[in-house]
Amino acid sequence: MKKILQEQVVAYKALNDVTRIKILQMLKLRSMYTNEILDEFNITQPTLSYHMKILSSANLVDTKKVGRNVYYCLNRKTINHLIDFLSQIVKVDGEQCKDLNCSK
Repeated sequence: MKKILQEQVVAYKALNDVTRIKILQMLKLRSMYTNEILDEFNITQPTLSYHMKILSSANLVDTKKVGRNVYYCLNRKTINHLIDFLSQIVKVDGEQCKDLNCSK
C-alpha cells in the first residue's frame, strides 16, 4: 500500500506543471513523436526532454524508440488509477456527511 501511495504522489507531482498538463492533453488525442510535441510549444528540446522524463518516470506516458525518434503515448492505465484513487477519497458516507454538516 505504501508503495502504491508513493507512486501516486510522484504522478500527482508530475501534474503540477502547465506544460506537462498540455502535453497530456495532446497525447490523449493521439500518440506523438518528440518533434511533433516540440512543434506545439515554444520550448527547447532539452526542456521538453526534462518534462517527458518526469511524465515517463511517473508512468503517465509510455515511450517507444523508433529509429532515432521517441514516440510518446498516454498511459491510460495509470491515469485511470489516479482517477479511481481520487474518486475513493471524495466518496463520503451520507450519514457521516450529515453529521459533519459538510457538502456532498
